[in-house]
Amino acid sequence: MRDVPKQSGGSVLRRGVLEKAKDEFQRALTILENKVGRDDPDVAQTYSNLGLIAYQEGDYVKAETLLQKALRTKEEVLGEDHPELALYLNNLAELYRAKGDYHHAEVLLERALTISTKAFGEDNVNAASPWLISECIHVRTRCCESGAPNASAP
Repeated sequence: MRDVPKQSGGSVLRRGVLEKAKDEFQRALTILENKVGRDDPDVAQTYSNLGLIAYQEGDYVKAETLLQKALRTKEEVLGEDHPELALYLNNLAELYRAKGDYHHAEVLLERALTISTKAFGEDNVNAASPWLISECIHVRTRCCESGAPNASAP
């Protein structure tokens, strides 16, 4: 029963209906927070889903708040080196990359790579995925091209 709203939101999101997905995930979040509290992996996943929707809608401020909340919750529940954190770090890094904040994106991607390598070993495809490595290189290149260590700094 606990997964019903979360699954419903996921299937709607896959169909590309962001507003409906957002409503379903918000409903799931309310149910989960009331049942299990805010320090739960499913709550963190729902924050992440809502953050990704906000990102797709172009609301980077809301997306950043939700993705950071998801990451903090997962860190508190699972610890700072748990392999699941790599996905949450990647999501937040993608947001920073989209905002032009290449420095913060690179820091998060390198942390994700470190966590994955530590968990799975250097030769494991989960640790050193070509996408993650190429994303680190891409972000580093963009950071250097911008001429500033943090292109979005005030």
